[in-house]
Amino acid sequence: MSKSVSHDDSEFRLLHCWSCQGDGSNYLDPEAKLLTAPCSHRVCQRCTNRQLSRTSQVTCIYCNRNYYKHELKTKDADTTQFEKEVSVRKELSKVFSKRLSDFVEEANGDAARAMIEWDQYEEQHEKLVRMLSDGTDTATARKEVAAELSSGRAGIQRASKQRSDESRAAQVRIHADRDRRLQKMAAEVSVRERRREIMLAG
Repeated sequence: MSKSVSHDDSEFRLLHCWSCQGDGSNYLDPEAKLLTAPCSHRVCQRCTNRQLSRTSQVTCIYCNRNYYKHELKTKDADTTQFEKEVSVRKELSKVFSKRLSDFVEEANGDAARAMIEWDQYEEQHEKLVRMLSDGTDTATARKEVAAELSSGRAGIQRASKQRSDESRAAQVRIHADRDRRLQKMAAEVSVRERRREIMLAG
């Protein structure tokens, strides 16, 4: 027996359709997807279409607010924010590309100093990710990114060359391994053929 859930259950009303209480998981129904209203409550596409067939707006039964269809989003605020952060991190990865080994090298092997500078570097990275993701003082954030890009260009080029060298080395290892396997297979075939010839001759 399914468990009944009251309309006061905030977790339920954020995850299920406010009208039919469906959870949007019925993959056999292409209209079962959930839409999110500005009030953060959800309604499925099927219930939305049913309401819009009678009126120009959709009414949330939890807070009694009315919304036009264009106000209902397929992604909630958390998903949109997450995707924005992923995009920002991808962008900044081209700027903040140094590795801990780069700091150790620059510190002439001084591990303690390298760790301090590495932590500061990572803290600046995370601060800029937050600023650009949240949209807080983006002008300042962009200036800091530009400054880091300018000061760290040599490090970026070195890191890029290192990754390129590592990629080439990996390809060499792959080809060498393939050649060894082919040689081994050829030797095994040769042995089997020799045994077959001996058996036929006997």
